Amino acid sequence: MKPSSRLALALVAVTALAPSAWSAGDTFSKMDADGDGRVTAAEHARGARAMFIAMDRNGDGRVTAEEMTAAQPAVGSGTAESRALPAADKIRAVDRNHDKVLTLREHVAWAREMFARMDGNRDGRLDEAEYTAGQARLMARR
Repeated sequence: MKPSSRLALALVAVTALAPSAWSAGDTFSKMDADGDGRVTAAEHARGARAMFIAMDRNGDGRVTAEEMTAAQPAVGSGTAESRALPAADKIRAVDRNHDKVLTLREHVAWAREMFARMDGNRDGRLDEAEYTAGQARLMARR
């Protein structure tokens, strides 16, 4: 499996909100900030930013594998499969400059790609069915 596909599995369920704001099983509803039953690209991007900030424990603008591992219990449960992936592998799949750390720019760019993959009807919004189907497609690729 390509590293990007493995990361997709890991991040689909956790590119949501700040750690104290959500828990297992309610990622979609928490991303849906206005409660309209759809997650817009902007809502998804805000969630990705909030997640990055939550993982960046020392506030240096870079998330290391150690920080990501430490933040995992707080930022979301994800799937059992995604939890089993080492943080270094998750970072490697998104790390565009190959420096072994994740920057906000890299994280947000990946979240944008993830959103585009899940937006099956290309309307710029995800309903819960698209979100769930997107996760299932990514799991099937694994």
